[in-house]
Order: sequence, then structure tokens, then C-alpha cells
Amino acid sequence: MNLKEIGIVSKILPFTSRAGDLDLKKIGIKPKDIFNQKCFSDKIKAESFIISHKEIINSDYTKYTSGKSKKFSYDNLKFFFRQIKKSIKLNNNKKFIHAYWPKFDSLSHKHGVYSQKVEKHFKELDRKFKIFLKSIEGTNTAIIITSDHGFIDTTKEKIITLEKHPKLKECLTLPLCGEPRAAFCYVHPSRTKQFEKYVKTKLKNICRLYKSEYLLKKNYFGLFKPDKKLSDRIGDYTLILKDNYVLKDKIFGEKRPVHIGNHGGVSKEEMDVPLIIIKV
Repeated sequence: MNLKEIGIVSKILPFTSRAGDLDLKKIGIKPKDIFNQKCFSDKIKAESFIISHKEIINSDYTKYTSGKSKKFSYDNLKFFFRQIKKSIKLNNNKKFIHAYWPKFDSLSHKHGVYSQKVEKHFKELDRKFKIFLKSIEGTNTAIIITSDHGFIDTTKEKIITLEKHPKLKECLTLPLCGEPRAAFCYVHPSRTKQFEKYVKTKLKNICRLYKSEYLLKKNYFGLFKPDKKLSDRIGDYTLILKDNYVLKDKIFGEKRPVHIGNHGGVSKEEMDVPLIIIKV
């Protein structure tokens, strides 16, 4: 994500720079300087709890977005469900509990969503979830299971690197932002025609080209009035990758993993997410 206000392309969830993994707090940037959204938990009249893995429970992003919520951590699946149960039975007050399990996502990235390892983990999740449900029977709890995205698997042949397209790369003023399946491009004003022509000819079978402002006006980024900072975050153009292609670039000193599983595009596989509601 391009943070225009500090002139840095960032990895926003770890709250570091993309180049060199510089901790933004160490140069005096605070999460509240960047994030200006009000926490959901601060808008509701109920106790709230955040349950996240021990590696991210105290991250800058989690601390900011958790607001006044009580935070509980875990380091394995058994304790994940135990912490949810603990929060439910802590008292009889009305409460909101947000619990996040990241391993299904990380395994899907590394091995592919249709891999045997992901299938095995899914079955483990399902088995332990049933045990958890029995343990909270009679607590008058509504459980909502969902996801922030779907997944699509790619192959080495479908990984497009910007280094192999120097004529396209020379049009850009910043590294690619966004996702490998939906890349935000910051294009030098004097090279917009070159950029558009290259994408429409050399990459016509790989991606669709849109002006980001067009997508913003058409509500592709969400409904209602957009945040004032959003237009600065999405670049001049957005490349939406077709089929199961991904587009990657690399900056000096960077080691970026190659993922089999990807998301961020507009395929059915990426946009369909579960919504399961269970009342116990």
C-alpha cells in the first residue's frame, strides 16, 4: 500500500516499509496517523473480545483495530477454541467476540487451496469445531463463520514478472501495490499512452486495464462515500488479472515468496466466501 502522507510503499498489516522491513514506528509514524477508521467494537453497546494468534495479537494493526476490546491469544487450534469458550463463559453479559484462525489461509497460500495438506487441515478444523459446539451448548450464542476472501491456485507458467516487461516497468513511478491478482499502478503522466498501449497489446490475454478512478466511481471498492485517502491508495490504473494469472514485481533486497494460492481478483473462486450461522 502506498502511504502518500509519508512517501513510503508499505506492508500495511505488519506496519513496515516494503523496502527493508523498516518498522514505521521507529521513524515516528503512529498507526493513528495512517488509520482513521473507528473500530467496530467501539461502535457497539456490548463487551468485545479479540482472539488472535500470539504472533499478531500485539501487532500495531491489531492493537489499533481492537479498540477497547479485551485481547486473548493462542498458539494452537486447541487453545483457539478454548479462548473462545472462555470468553463466552466469562460472564452473562451481552458480548461480541471476534476470533481469527490464520492457518487455513497460510496453508492455502503455500500449498494451494486444493492440496492434500489444506484438505487435511480443513477436516481437523471441522472435527474440533464440532467438539467446541458441544462444549458451549445452552449459552445462547450465535456463531457466524465467514472469510475475508476465497482462493485461486496458480502455476509457474501463469506467474508474470514485471522484470520481463521492461517497457511496462519504465512507465511506473512506484512499485506495484495492491495484490498480485489486482495490481495498482502509479504511472508517469508522460507515459500513460505507452502504458495503456503495452497492456492492451502485450498483456491483453493476461489482464484487464481500468483507470482506478473509474472503478472507484462504480463502487468496485465498496458502497457509500469513499474515504478521502482511498484515491491515493489505488494508483492511476488497476490491472485485474484474468484466469489464474498473477503479476509480481521485485525491489532491491526483497525476497518475495511465490504462492500457489492467491486472492484479490474477481473470479468466482476468490469472491465467494462462506456464511454459516449456528445458534447454540
